[in-house]
Amino acid sequence: MTDNSAKRHYQNLLAKHYSWMAGDFNRQVEKNLNWFEKHNIHPKSSKNAIDFGCGPGFQSIALSSLSFNVTVVDFNQHLLDELKSQDENEAIEVIQSDIVKPENYSHKAPFELAVCIGDILTHLPSKESVSDFFRIAYDLLEPNGNLILSFRDFSVALTGVDRFIPVQTTITKS
Repeated sequence: MTDNSAKRHYQNLLAKHYSWMAGDFNRQVEKNLNWFEKHNIHPKSSKNAIDFGCGPGFQSIALSSLSFNVTVVDFNQHLLDELKSQDENEAIEVIQSDIVKPENYSHKAPFELAVCIGDILTHLPSKESVSDFFRIAYDLLEPNGNLILSFRDFSVALTGVDRFIPVQTTITKS
């Protein structure tokens, strides 16, 4: 199960500001689309993809535009509602659930592609739960399916300007 402190943080603060912090929504989708295209990520077999911890849908909408049938899983309803509002074709299946509860979404498997992009893995409470997640993802993939992971490396303290996470800002002149 996702760490309760992470859930509380998203519920009480971060979810309401997540998209604003990331900057222009369409630019974020385009950035992900370009990355997927650069790495030759496109439907090859079943066309089914799952986005674990999808947030507002930066990767999900990019995958959908590449003609994947996208299922998304996130615990935060606010972020899922944002994703739905951006899904113009209403093509993405949205499931509110913890990513380590496959009973809530495994019926959509198998997937040729699974993505877990962002700090999702670092929100899991233990190394064992990360291992459990890897087992879940593996079990949901079709033969020769792919899992794309990204996360920040917390094993080394960041220094200088690298220790800051850039966020959106608005400057007004008075």
